[in-house]
Amino acid sequence: MRTKAKVAASALLAAGLIAGCAPGAGVAATVNGEKITTSEVDDGMELGPFYAEPPAPADILASLIQARALIDAGSAEGIGASRADGAEFLDSIGAQEIQSDGAYPDAVLDLARMNIISQQIQTAPEGQAVIEELNDFLASADIEFNPRYGTWDLAQGGVDQSPPEWIALGE
Repeated sequence: MRTKAKVAASALLAAGLIAGCAPGAGVAATVNGEKITTSEVDDGMELGPFYAEPPAPADILASLIQARALIDAGSAEGIGASRADGAEFLDSIGAQEIQSDGAYPDAVLDLARMNIISQQIQTAPEGQAVIEELNDFLASADIEFNPRYGTWDLAQGGVDQSPPEWIALGE
């Protein structure tokens, strides 16, 4: 009986530690206190068939972080793409089946807008300034990942999907 109590207590303690590290229930990450939800990541995953290689949820989460920062950085330099531009791009690739009630989810539009802006900054004179502003933001932002998705590590390209050391992997 005592062993069962120890196992239960250990499980509760581990759950509490994990919850303490996570940004909150239903939250995939926080960026300077702004939440990106697990639902937004799920919405972004709907674009998987349109990628050359389907992304992992952690990749979509990192892209959502970068998309929002790029949209802001581009806007500051006069480079941008509206929600309508994003929807038009999505229509052009035949993504209408991921619409809900005739509209694309916000996360999907953010990813489409990031794609458009990324193409624009390659040729725009302000492109380098946008890249520098984006890099400065990503280097200084307080980004907290839900451990389910990995950890934020700019040196690894934004996300490190290695399992935490406390997770024992089977060999």
